[in-house]
Amino acid sequence: MISNDANCEKSPLVSVVIPTYNYGHFLSETLNSVLSQIYSNWECIVIDNGSTDHTKTIVQNFIQSDKRFRYFKIEHSTTSRSRNEGIKNASGKFIQFLDSDDQIENGKLANQVDFFQKHPSAGLVYSHALYYNDGDPTNLRLTHDESNVAWMPTFTGNSWDMLSTLYKRNIFVVSSPLIRKSLVEEVGRFYAPLNWVEDWEFWLRVLAANTLMVFDNSPDSASLIRVHSKSLSRNRLKMYQQSLIARKKLVTLLISLKVKGFENAQALIDDNSAYEAYLYRLLYQESISSNKLNAFKYLYSYAKRKKDWKIMAKFISALLTRKFPVFSTQ
Repeated sequence: MISNDANCEKSPLVSVVIPTYNYGHFLSETLNSVLSQIYSNWECIVIDNGSTDHTKTIVQNFIQSDKRFRYFKIEHSTTSRSRNEGIKNASGKFIQFLDSDDQIENGKLANQVDFFQKHPSAGLVYSHALYYNDGDPTNLRLTHDESNVAWMPTFTGNSWDMLSTLYKRNIFVVSSPLIRKSLVEEVGRFYAPLNWVEDWEFWLRVLAANTLMVFDNSPDSASLIRVHSKSLSRNRLKMYQQSLIARKKLVTLLISLKVKGFENAQALIDDNSAYEAYLYRLLYQESISSNKLNAFKYLYSYAKRKKDWKIMAKFISALLTRKFPVFSTQ
């Protein structure tokens, strides 16, 4: 573990990238968690995604006292575009992504830079995430909900060994890893159209590079995730739409993995196709009451993938009878 960072010339620069949108009421705590890092050779790049609150004032106050903070404002767009703007302006050898309502423990950058020095071929080093309810930061738990059951794998090794697991579910929060900027540029930045599931799609590309990933179990390396009402709210229709965009993009990656010899590639290709069909079904169900034209398009795409034209016939009949086909919840 690095106990101090007096000799910055020998310590690589870390770029902390924080996208934010109208989270000024949380942002000071986030920036203070960066300011309190044991490791001092960092820059903190705040990308204001078109906020209409006092976000700019908050960041300017930090900049006045510490020039390592930097501020950029863009027109309101996706979280992916915000993160990409941060990457574009990052000068560091390593990048730490951080959401503007969360924090990192004060040893995270020091510990993980040290891991990179001990494992020079590593592409990313990641750590635990701990959750807390807004207003109660001392009561930490392992999960977003109250189950408190560990869900993050603690894995060190080549990332292909974790790729199938990541395909099924995200294996870390976006702030858990510290990643080489060169690896980010190798695999490509965040997929700009995505506002949700963008980190899952990005980490799939990172792990598809078969890089060495290292787990950091240090207690003072954890990401601290705030649970609050806005973080829990989700529009199901938009979530399904975003998931479908990610799944469609994923096809090219999975095909390339098959060519490279990843043994589970074909199984993932088949599963991805089936999941696309499932998402079309969910989108249909969400659209029936609000937009029947879109519902028809989604049902057509579902029937085409499932080769189930009886469903389409039922839907066409429903345009006259107004009794739309329903699916079980399974």
